[in-house]
Amino acid sequence: MTTLQIYESIKQIFPSLLEPQIIAEMNNAQDKFARRTHILRAVGDLKTINTKVSWDLVSGCIEVYEVELYDSDGKTLNKVDENIDWFIDDGKIIFYDTDSDAQITTIPTSISYIWVRYSHLPTALATVATALTIDSQFTEAVLAGALETLYGRTPVPIGIADGQPIVAVNFQAVKYWANKYRELVLDAKRWINSLDSTEDRVINYDHAGLYVLPQEAKDTNITGVVWA
Repeated sequence: MTTLQIYESIKQIFPSLLEPQIIAEMNNAQDKFARRTHILRAVGDLKTINTKVSWDLVSGCIEVYEVELYDSDGKTLNKVDENIDWFIDDGKIIFYDTDSDAQITTIPTSISYIWVRYSHLPTALATVATALTIDSQFTEAVLAGALETLYGRTPVPIGIADGQPIVAVNFQAVKYWANKYRELVLDAKRWINSLDSTEDRVINYDHAGLYVLPQEAKDTNITGVVWA
């Protein structure tokens, strides 16, 4: 579904809602879906590693799930061998010495590149013309999430009594769209898991994390998002 199709579906059910109100609900729904599924992934390229030991998380970052170290030839370095690891604190990714558990003062000179794999929020919808960034097979989750919320707080006509319309919260509709949303969340997680399996990756859903096996070399086909 496109942004416009989702908007029109919601507008048909709730005609009194203005476009900004519907767009706001769609944004809430797609953000919630991205946080639940971690479906949107990107690679961050840490810059100035010769002078920095911590970096601000980029805007919209949900979770960092792996950090990869490379030497000047693009070969993978093992964090255990380099006595280095990372943690997230106060919106920053910080590196520390695994021997002393203290924050390092300089990145080891053996490390030439650092890549950060992370999940992130979708592009915010400004109008019905803004394209959705969630994979097309799961865009119905934006509709389902928005309708679950709207049906839950907006009374709608559900029948007629004595010639007068009965207006109330349609709990049957709330339940339907809530179930539809949950189905799409599970489908998205299964889809991600299938992709990760082909790359020798396994998702731990209990912790919403992703553990990546060492790679032989830096993938030169990927252009990382700059983390300055």
